[in-house]
Amino acid sequence: MNAFKLFLLLIAAFILGRTTGWPVLDHVALAALAILLFTWLWSRFSLRGVSLWRAPAAERAQVGQTIGEAFEARNTGRLAKLWIEIDDQSTLPGHAVSRVVHVPG
Repeated sequence: MNAFKLFLLLIAAFILGRTTGWPVLDHVALAALAILLFTWLWSRFSLRGVSLWRAPAAERAQVGQTIGEAFEARNTGRLAKLWIEIDDQSTLPGHAVSRVVHVPG
């Protein structure tokens, strides 16, 4: 469920809760608001202090040569970062660097 659908659920539950007087819908609206606020704060502060360094092994390569690269993910925060996705959008054939990594604190 994306944030827009959750926001629509929040508005619908709030309006229905106010018009019908059913307190369960007020609780649903408050829960949806709390989830939206928590996920916004989590996504806002979760990647602070994370950096990615990338260096190719050579400045240039010729046709048929293999290309080497070094990647380093750093975390200067105190908490470990679980499941950080590194997405390399290179169009080179056979170049599959994209992965999900764990970066300790």
